Amino acid sequence: MFTKIVEACGDLFGLGLKVFRSKSVEIAKIIASVYYLDGVRAARRYALQFCMIVFLAVFLAVAFVVMPVAVLVVWPLASTTKLWILAGLAVVDIALPIWGISVFFSEERWIRLSGLEAIIRNLSHKK
Repeated sequence: MFTKIVEACGDLFGLGLKVFRSKSVEIAKIIASVYYLDGVRAARRYALQFCMIVFLAVFLAVAFVVMPVAVLVVWPLASTTKLWILAGLAVVDIALPIWGISVFFSEERWIRLSGLEAIIRNLSHKK
């Protein structure tokens, strides 16, 4: 009789350890995911800073602005046509890089590309 009680207590204790172990692993995965997310955020921030430096360097490179303007000055076109062409070049020179940066550095894209989306989905389905 005493051995049955000891075996039952041992089984109960073993079951408790299994539950504790599985919950501990889930908590460790959540903590690791938080650190992973912080790393992705830091990488995104540094990549954004690098891209902004490159963007400013390209933007400040006068050749992209001065050359088309110089060609427009020499070209025998009407003044309004030259103004429209100049406005179009300005829009392309400024808007296109800003659009590219905003698309590439969206947080949703970085979460998807880093694989964090799958980790979050996996953790949320284990409730």
